[in-house]
Amino acid sequence: MISVDFQSVPIITGEATLPLRWLRQLPLCELATRKSFRKSIPFGKSKLYNRASDKSQIVEVNVMWFWWFMLCCDLMIPLLMIVIGRLMWKRPPQKINSLIGYRTSRSMKNMDTWHFAHHYCGKLWWRIGWIILVPSLIIHLPFYGASDDAIGIVGLILTFIQIAVLIGSIFPTEKALKRTFTEEGLRR
Repeated sequence: MISVDFQSVPIITGEATLPLRWLRQLPLCELATRKSFRKSIPFGKSKLYNRASDKSQIVEVNVMWFWWFMLCCDLMIPLLMIVIGRLMWKRPPQKINSLIGYRTSRSMKNMDTWHFAHHYCGKLWWRIGWIILVPSLIIHLPFYGASDDAIGIVGLILTFIQIAVLIGSIFPTEKALKRTFTEEGLRR
């Protein structure tokens, strides 16, 4: 046990110790790992422990938080597809506009095509959202505790696939509009 005054608090760095004034010059990430080695007690005194397992636990906690962050990011697209799909399906915009809703030249012909496109696309998004939610969750499970790079690459690939599915839902909706309505927007 080492007893110190208020002016310099030694921090273990391998063999040597650093005074408190040097801590202000350290990068924030390095400071966080060094603080984990110190166990503070009241009245400005410190007990110092040099446990190698502490540093590995810090790395594991950082990876765990990045994994949770990427999981939340990768579940956003399916969850938004479920929520927005349900809204489009049950409550389409009342007027044809150029701001919100499923806006293509075929869907904006008249109110009938507008409501049909929202009903069809909303139902499609709602179903697809539930379908890609489960695999998105399952794909992340084996990467729990993996490196930041591996988790980031898997998350990026998964996001691109989800965006491709989201954009790809335009084609079946346009096909259904073409099958149901004429070029002038009248039902067949």
